[in-house]
Amino acid sequence: MTKVMSMREAVSRFVPDGSSVALGCALEPAIPFSAGHELIRQRRRDLTLIGPISDILFDQLIGAGCVATVVADALVDGDVIGGAPNATIVPAPKTCAVVVEAGAAHPSPLQDRYGRDHDFFHEYHAATRTLQGFESWLREWVTDVPDREAYVRKLGARWRALREAGAATTSPRP
Repeated sequence: MTKVMSMREAVSRFVPDGSSVALGCALEPAIPFSAGHELIRQRRRDLTLIGPISDILFDQLIGAGCVATVVADALVDGDVIGGAPNATIVPAPKTCAVVVEAGAAHPSPLQDRYGRDHDFFHEYHAATRTLQGFESWLREWVTDVPDREAYVRKLGARWRALREAGAATTSPRP
């Protein structure tokens, strides 16, 4: 059986309502708008979006009512969002849950919040060159860590330094 199929068929067969969907994993050069638009066309609902970036495709999926859960590093007032053009307003009627977790994007940077943890990426790549190394890393940083709060605590001084680096790049607000 071939795995080659149309986007319509792929979404129909493999993305039921309530799925977790990874999008934009190749970063900015390859945002899969065709997949996102097909999810909208097929009126998929209650999705959890996974991806290293949040862009207009995520905004479109949220606005179309496809997304049930949004993960955010912080909640801020509308006037703060108005002064930050890269911030996203999530329409309340289009979501079932909003999860606020400090460090939600770590080790990636979050503008005005914390810097990119280059060392973490390098350590990950060095540790996961083998299946055994990957499994060990996964236990240390994911499965043996009960929640994101514990994960951030595990980062310790490294997390404080990243927060300071993010604060240092904060642009003045009007």
